[in-house]
Amino acid sequence: MSRTISAVIPTYNRARFICEAIDSVLAQSVPVSEIVVVDDGSTDQTAELIKSYGDRVRYIYQQNRGPGAARNRGVAEARCDWVALLDSDDLWMVDKVRLQSEFLDQNPEIDFVFGDMANFSAENPNFEPEIKNAKMHDYLVSNAGYLEKMLDCLIIENVVPTPTIMFRRACAGRIGTFDEGLRIAEDLDYWLRAALTCRWGFVPVVLARRRRHETNLINNWVQMMDALSRVLQRLVPIELPPETRRLLGKKLFDTHYDLGSRCLRQKEFGQAYEYLRREVNSESKNWRWYVKFALASLLNRGSGRSARVLAS
Repeated sequence: MSRTISAVIPTYNRARFICEAIDSVLAQSVPVSEIVVVDDGSTDQTAELIKSYGDRVRYIYQQNRGPGAARNRGVAEARCDWVALLDSDDLWMVDKVRLQSEFLDQNPEIDFVFGDMANFSAENPNFEPEIKNAKMHDYLVSNAGYLEKMLDCLIIENVVPTPTIMFRRACAGRIGTFDEGLRIAEDLDYWLRAALTCRWGFVPVVLARRRRHETNLINNWVQMMDALSRVLQRLVPIELPPETRRLLGKKLFDTHYDLGSRCLRQKEFGQAYEYLRREVNSESKNWRWYVKFALASLLNRGSGRSARVLAS
């Protein structure tokens, strides 16, 4: 294999899982050139476990700064032409590197290549593909060698599982780094920027397995949706094709509607009003939006008056 590949694994307090993640890289049918593990300030036994692998793993420690910072450090420290990411609680399938390498041999112009993923837990050892949107999956499979509409796909749904990604390290120079201020959706933010300038491809096979457990960052739905909104809003000032602009407006409207609806149910009227008042795509408004917006506006004013009465 002519290309060299760095496997980059950021980790933080994952002593329960880190060895399985590293072992899944070491077990690849086509080996990577190096494994770089960035320990983002762990306080458990993570460091000792990683060091037990000796020179098979490059261990890098830094003070805790979040997943984006750990990925940035790993990409910066990587010595190879290609970078493959793996979260420290997830696993690569044994042929992951081989399948992506063969794909790149056949599609040498591609900069980013990803595949499908299966979610699993201790109770459910699942191997079912995660991409359930049939229309989206058909597009990815039919255009696997060059996903010209990758930006549109990402706006509709983040179809890129981070543990399956492999990308040309030289692309990082024009994309920039993972946003270290984001604790959720920092990967989507990076993929969106990459989709603006890079060529993407898809391997229609389950390449990795993501572990579901109680400490997953994505378990908090409200934080995840709010982060999604903030990331997508960064595309608003960019000149985009009309269809992409339409998809972006609809996605932002739907996201704010869902957040506003959730806040109404939780009786967080001020926050509900703030989400529902964000007008991005008026074409998406329907009678349900008008009812909820009027209700949030009324209850927000009412709660404000009650607060002033109590304060006086």
